[in-house]
Amino acid sequence: MTVVRGGLGVYTVPFIISGNFQPGFSQTTTIVPSNDLGLTFNSTLANPFPSGVVAPAGASRGADTFLGQDLNNASGTRFVPLDFKNAQNTRYLISVQRELPNQWLIEGGFTGSHGWNLTTGGGGQAGRSR
Repeated sequence: MTVVRGGLGVYTVPFIISGNFQPGFSQTTTIVPSNDLGLTFNSTLANPFPSGVVAPAGASRGADTFLGQDLNNASGTRFVPLDFKNAQNTRYLISVQRELPNQWLIEGGFTGSHGWNLTTGGGGQAGRSR
């Protein structure tokens, strides 16, 4: 007996998964590992922020919590680009299974995945975006 199996799925990654944006309740603290190009180090793995972290304002300022700021992230780029598209991923597979004499079984298959409009954390760690 021979069995052929296959499948295809298209998945959407909603923007909400890309990160959180909580004006006034989240704050970026930049790590400065060295002030002299690596001759001496301020930060270590045990203490990455020796001078402390920047505390978020929270609700202490009431309606003025986000006053004077804009919808840009820490790197100065727009939080939600005007041409933003949700990430997509297609996964597909096909396999063939064959029963041989003496209860032997052989199977071969192929699985693949293709994604587009995927996001990264920025900073070029995933290569150059096009």
